[in-house]
Amino acid sequence: MIELYLEHPRTLRRFRASPAGSHLDAFALELHASGFGWQMGGQHLRSAVHVGHWASSRGIAVEALDDDVITAFVEHLPRCRCSGV
Repeated sequence: MIELYLEHPRTLRRFRASPAGSHLDAFALELHASGFGWQMGGQHLRSAVHVGHWASSRGIAVEALDDDVITAFVEHLPRCRCSGV
């Protein structure tokens, strides 16, 4: 259901192929149920893809995300040089 927030076919394919891809439809449905609009919902999906790529680059499965991993990701953000996320 990421189509609720994203429409470009290339972006849809890229997001679905990302480490977080298998979780994005359920996340999009939760965002929609919580009343997130098109722009903010899309931004949250982009953030989910970013954290998925970041975690994967460190050998951390998306399913293993916990508070410590998210804290490390937040610490990464000010110096982020990730490309294409």
